[in-house]
Amino acid sequence: MQPTYVDFTSMPYLYENTAVTAARGTSPQQGYLEVPDAGFIEVTFQVPADGYPELLLTVATDGAEPDVRVNTQSVPVGPEATPLPASALVPGNNILYIAPRRKAEEPLRIRHIGFASATDPDLAERSRLTDRDRDRFAPVRGRLRTFTFDRIPLDGDGEPVPGALWLMLDNGEGKENTLRLRTLSWRDKEGNSASLGFRANMAGLHGFWTDPAGRRFRVEGQEAVPAGELERPVPGTRPASTGSAATCGAWTSG
Repeated sequence: MQPTYVDFTSMPYLYENTAVTAARGTSPQQGYLEVPDAGFIEVTFQVPADGYPELLLTVATDGAEPDVRVNTQSVPVGPEATPLPASALVPGNNILYIAPRRKAEEPLRIRHIGFASATDPDLAERSRLTDRDRDRFAPVRGRLRTFTFDRIPLDGDGEPVPGALWLMLDNGEGKENTLRLRTLSWRDKEGNSASLGFRANMAGLHGFWTDPAGRRFRVEGQEAVPAGELERPVPGTRPASTGSAATCGAWTSG
């Protein structure tokens, strides 16, 4: 099988042959993903039509005891790799659900998740530790700026789609950060692309967004004040980057 894992110990987080969704309130932290009581994450992974002789699951966590299920079937996990029962798997997309046990006194902290075949049980671990994007964004003493925006269809078909953008800016001097951007462009792994410009003092933004189907949107937004009131994006895509000056993430509701 191909390397299949999620790694929250890296900056940026790493996703290989998986897709991750998370409940609101789940909080990205440096070195782990924090899942509060009543929160959860779901990791989608693939199983071929002929299945696997044996599929092993590794879940590295601390804090609250995890509630782990595969396609709704409960799976007990421990510090070692856990064989997944064949009866829990289906050909195609499978969903791994992880949440803290209800009424936990502390959050669940997830460090990494891996899937491997019994014929090569260390494949996911080797791959995540040697991923070329591992720790590509070094921790910095930067300034977090957050923005809310609307994507407005240029063809006039449909309602505006709300979204948000966060930017970590670092001037590399270890002083109070005064770095400002004039423009920012990126393309993500799903095929969305955006080109944005910022108003004076980065008080607002405007520009264009193109989705994977080629549909174009006008983007209009403003800085959220104070920044701390806006939740950071949940995991799902790797951040875009403008180099050593900034790291960013963006998400929309549709």
